[in-house]
Amino acid sequence: MKNKKTLMNEKGVQVALEFVLCYPEMVNSLILINGAYGNIFNTAFQPVIRLPFVGNISEWIIRTMLKYNPQKIMQFVVGILSWGPIEKLLYKAGSAGGSQVLVDISGEGFINEWIDMYFGGLARDEQSARNYCRLFQELHSHDVAHLLETIEQPTLLISGFLDYLTPYYLSKEMARQMPNCRHVCDPCKYTAY
Repeated sequence: MKNKKTLMNEKGVQVALEFVLCYPEMVNSLILINGAYGNIFNTAFQPVIRLPFVGNISEWIIRTMLKYNPQKIMQFVVGILSWGPIEKLLYKAGSAGGSQVLVDISGEGFINEWIDMYFGGLARDEQSARNYCRLFQELHSHDVAHLLETIEQPTLLISGFLDYLTPYYLSKEMARQMPNCRHVCDPCKYTAY
C-alpha cells in the first residue's frame, strides 16, 4: 500500500497496538514509548516486579474515586504532592534516581510540571476526573497479549527503567512476543523522556 505509515505513540500504546492488529496493511512500522499491551492494574505502581494484590488495590482506588468525587480526591493528591517537604523529597528522588535531564531542563520546577502533567487536568473539573478514571478502567480491561506474536511490522519499544505506571518489564514481555521487535530501556531513567 502506498500510504503506509510509521505509528509512533507514547500516550496510546494500546491504541496503536489495536490499530495495527485491525489494519496491518496501513502500518509500516511502530515506535512505542512507555506503554502496555493491556491489564494495566496488574503492573501499575510496581516498577521492578509484580507484587501480589497491588493490582486489586489500584482497581479499588479507581472504583472508590468514581463512587465519590474524583476531582476532589485528585485535588487532595495534588495538594499532598505539592506540599513543600514532599515536593523536595520528590525532587531529590528524581534528580538522584535518573531524571537529571528533566531537572536540568526545568530546574526545581520540574516536580510542579510533572505533577501538573499527570494530575493537573484531573483536578480541574469533575467530568475530566471521571473520564480519566474510566479511561484507566478501559485500559485495564483491554488486552492484546495473546495477539502480539501476530504483529510482524518492525517495532521499536522504548521504556524507562523505573516507570511507575508502565514498567519496563512490560516492554520486555512485548519484545519477546513480537517477532520483529527491539526494546531499548535506559536503566538510569525513571521514564523514557
